[in-house]
Amino acid sequence: MPGRRRAVLDTQIVVRGLARVRPTSAAVRVFERALDGRLTGVTSGALLAEVSHVLRIARSLTGWTDDEIRAAVREVGKRLIVVPGHVRDLRQIVPEDAADNPLFEAALAADAEFVVTEDRAVLGCKRVELSGYRGIEVVTPQTLLKVLSSDSS
Repeated sequence: MPGRRRAVLDTQIVVRGLARVRPTSAAVRVFERALDGRLTGVTSGALLAEVSHVLRIARSLTGWTDDEIRAAVREVGKRLIVVPGHVRDLRQIVPEDAADNPLFEAALAADAEFVVTEDRAVLGCKRVELSGYRGIEVVTPQTLLKVLSSDSS
């Protein structure tokens, strides 16, 4: 499908999608679009490891066993583009939490247009511009759904 938007999904978007937390929420709808190919979803090994970690900690969301968590994360890895996510000389982009930088590393590695998150610190970046790379828009799931909707109009 030519012209599909490419977006890195933050961990909480993937976790909410897998756990179907508020199934009609924008986060779950973005996740479903990435799974079914209406959006080119991007992740990295580091981000998938974080998803696995969060699912183990928040087992009450799903009640899944370790094997079920591994299977779910593996399936996400099959349906999204998984990039190495390491970009040389990447300066710290989110000063409040350097642990969020893998989002931008994945976006740069995949030439993604968007990072989709509900994290206020990450959203505070709004747009990230690094020399030699496409600019990355940092958006909420609601904003991305509006963009996707206007694309199909």
